[in-house]
Amino acid sequence: MNDRVIPAFKSFRKQGMTNVELIKGSHIKVYDTWDKPIDILHFDIAHTYDGLIDEYNLWKDKLSNTGVIVFHDLISFPDGAGRFFRDYLTGDRVSFNNQFGLGVISKDVDLIDEIDNQFNVTKFT
Repeated sequence: MNDRVIPAFKSFRKQGMTNVELIKGSHIKVYDTWDKPIDILHFDIAHTYDGLIDEYNLWKDKLSNTGVIVFHDLISFPDGAGRFFRDYLTGDRVSFNNQFGLGVISKDVDLIDEIDNQFNVTKFT
């Protein structure tokens, strides 16, 4: 486990975020046993276009109706993560265009609109 993960996880607990679970294991093994809706799903493993297609299609149905999926490294991997976010995904989504690039998609259109109104992002529809 990364040395930065444990302190961050403990910080979540101190702030009252008791519904955060830290899970160590391969994504496929975790998927096979996961039985709860997910509110926040963060993709930061696969950075290739095809790898993200596989990850997204595997996990997307586990997302709650108001959940969000966050994609990292849109700028760092423009032909992989960036292309996937721009070209493969459909629906309302936004990308933060700073540092390495961060994309957010949700079925909750009001949430995407709120992010768009409050931050300097690029919106896709």
